[in-house]
Amino acid sequence: MYSLLRFYAILVFMVPTLVSAAVLENPSGGNFYSGVGVVSGWKCDANGPLTVRFYDVNMEPVWDPIPLAYPNERPDTAGVCGDTNNGFVAIWNWANLGDGTYTAVVDDNGVEFGRGTFTVTTLGEAFVTGVSGECRIPDFPSPGEDARFAWNQATQGLVLVPNTPALALPLRALHTGIRLGLNRRVIDAWEAAGRTGPLIPSDYLAWLNSMHVNWIGVSVALHYDDSMDSTVERVYSDVFIETYADATLRQLLREFRSHGINVYLTLAFEGHEAETATRPVYRYLLGDPGHPGMGVPYGSDIKPEAWPWRPDHPDHRRFVAEFWETYTQQAVHFARIAEEEGVRLYSLGTETERLFRTRAGGELWPNHFRAELQAMVRRVRAVYSGLVTYDMHHSALTDADYFGPGSNHLWEDLDLDIMGISAYFPLIDYRPTTVLSVAELQAGYERVFQDYLLPLVERNPERPLLFLEYGAAGEIVAPQTSLAPIRMFVFTDANGNGLDDGRETQANMFQALLNTMAQHPGVLNGVFFWDNWIASNAMWAEYSATYRGYGLYDKPAEEVVRSAYEGYENQ
Repeated sequence: MYSLLRFYAILVFMVPTLVSAAVLENPSGGNFYSGVGVVSGWKCDANGPLTVRFYDVNMEPVWDPIPLAYPNERPDTAGVCGDTNNGFVAIWNWANLGDGTYTAVVDDNGVEFGRGTFTVTTLGEAFVTGVSGECRIPDFPSPGEDARFAWNQATQGLVLVPNTPALALPLRALHTGIRLGLNRRVIDAWEAAGRTGPLIPSDYLAWLNSMHVNWIGVSVALHYDDSMDSTVERVYSDVFIETYADATLRQLLREFRSHGINVYLTLAFEGHEAETATRPVYRYLLGDPGHPGMGVPYGSDIKPEAWPWRPDHPDHRRFVAEFWETYTQQAVHFARIAEEEGVRLYSLGTETERLFRTRAGGELWPNHFRAELQAMVRRVRAVYSGLVTYDMHHSALTDADYFGPGSNHLWEDLDLDIMGISAYFPLIDYRPTTVLSVAELQAGYERVFQDYLLPLVERNPERPLLFLEYGAAGEIVAPQTSLAPIRMFVFTDANGNGLDDGRETQANMFQALLNTMAQHPGVLNGVFFWDNWIASNAMWAEYSATYRGYGLYDKPAEEVVRSAYEGYENQ
């Protein structure tokens, strides 16, 4: 009797071990499944082939039995099974079943040893192709952290991807400008010599190092012919500002990156030829639906029949669709180059506020291009993992009522990573005749911060703000209009302090901006000072002796920026 009781006791204690000798882990537990995944689990011993069968809610079979690969290494089963070679698995596209609730039954040589109920959700077809997209989940996996997910066609679902590393702020940045001036001379010479050897002059790189620069801006030209041209193109010759050839652009990016300099790459429509065409149009007018009652942008010389941006134009629908498709193709083309060459910041455009509108409203904007812009962002992010931005003209802030919510909400509507401003803000409302002091100019920048920048940052606290383009032409009038025409240089020293008045004004403006940034830490996180062309010291010396210009080389502003950047580097 005692022996029989002992046998039953041993059997009772063995039952959990026997029952737990096989587990179906996926699918199970009433969980949701989508995309391409696995049927998986483990079994200590098998008597024959392992298979899985799927049943609908009525326990009717919906698929033929599927073989499970067995055995596979599962070190976590050693404690139960006494060895590790116990895993089973099969790759399975859950969308094959269609939307609904199902039961999976796993068999060993036709004998069931586990089952699990689960629900499948699909995108409407078994295997989705030709789409892209990504999203961020805030405060996940813990408060203050964000997780970034992107569509993966192979797995038919969203996968966790790395968040772009945080920027070290403030940036220590300069901008090379467009493919013009000394840039063009250096690049043309390199291409004519067979595209061999270094492109960037060594003393230019040494100068950047002396300036403590860790970021450089490069602008790539895109072109359109006239007001009726719906095709955005790369043009490599016979235009005022040529598009960088891919090989040249790659060389430029690689050389900057090899010297530890991060690159900001931006697209920009360069419309010199279009502005002087038979059907002329300036780039800032692109996307304008036309003034009510006129059918064309207010104040332009465009004829209504030559303006297909107006919604009632007979070619409007085709024109707009083709324009955005070809523009997006160009954006994706350069995004691929940016990804392959390690560009960290990429802008989809420059100073085209009537195109970059995501909501209707404002004084003259019954339409918007939110869908087209969001599609562009999705397609760019599908090939580029860095930070994405847009270079917004400062007038979208100073004339916010005119441009309306389409500009005000651009950053959030497109989920851009960085807020970028082309920041030629007027600091005064009169034409100066003498050099203004740093204090006077700083008062102007303080108004800019209070009226425009601080509210912008408060509305978008998660997005850093950068001046992606900023400069002053070295003229006394620059505080009123930073974009004063570049003139021949004639030394002028009306205040008798030994400095050229225009270049002193430039230095004072830069110092005033940097001072205001210091008084509002974390608001403006970097400035790309414009037109610091890629050129040798000798070329710069010749140019600076001849023209006023925006660049810093060998001017009082050079030391202002150098000193600030040295401080940033050491903080």
